[in-house]
Amino acid sequence: MPLVLEMSHLEVHFLPEQDRIEAYWIERDIPMDEPTFRNHIEQFARLFEVYPVPAFLVDNRLSSIAMSIQLQEWHDTQIVPRYIAAGVKKIAFVMTEKFMTALSVEQTFQEPRAQELEVAYFSERTEARIWLEAAS
Repeated sequence: MPLVLEMSHLEVHFLPEQDRIEAYWIERDIPMDEPTFRNHIEQFARLFEVYPVPAFLVDNRLSSIAMSIQLQEWHDTQIVPRYIAAGVKKIAFVMTEKFMTALSVEQTFQEPRAQELEVAYFSERTEARIWLEAAS
């Protein structure tokens, strides 16, 4: 599972056999602020230009940022179109138990452009992987 991106709060692997990317949020002593989050997501979105995969998994269990309405809109207008242009069709999230963080992720993928993607939410990574493999 080659590591293709490592940042302060995010680690991303490319799985060529599964034709998938898996991203893992990392818990740190220093909380992630909104500019750092935007930078992480920008770098993540760039990966799809190099690794045009049809699906990806995000393990959100250690994420601690609750996305503001403005950040959700930015994600929908600036990031989601990049996923779609790269051929992404399906996204599986392994969700955090932090209520506001989980809610903001779900709200983000209810935005207009994100409706073009098939998104599912899971409590375990194994369930998410099974769904992605069955969905391909």
